[in-house]
Amino acid sequence: MALAKRRGAKRLILSDPLRSAAQSPGGSARAFVIDPSKEHLRERVMTLTRDRGADVVAEAVGKPELVAEAMTLVKPGGCSSSWREPQGQRDPAEPLGPALP
Repeated sequence: MALAKRRGAKRLILSDPLRSAAQSPGGSARAFVIDPSKEHLRERVMTLTRDRGADVVAEAVGKPELVAEAMTLVKPGGCSSSWREPQGQRDPAEPLGPALP
């Protein structure tokens, strides 16, 4: 989040079940905190981005279902990154998500 703000992000969306909106990151960027245990993450992201999806999505948990969900939040032509190896059994040669056209 700090790096995105330093690079000029105007809006930040954070999905975190442990952080409240009152603890949202400050700075010049508008920050939205979504608790995925209380709100549907994809619906909220699409509402905030006017159904375009996020420019950049960074996933740092590593659960396969969260990696897959993160990829659905990226707008066409956007960028997705996962910082942890997905947990569980996986063939390292298998791509993490669907191939791009």
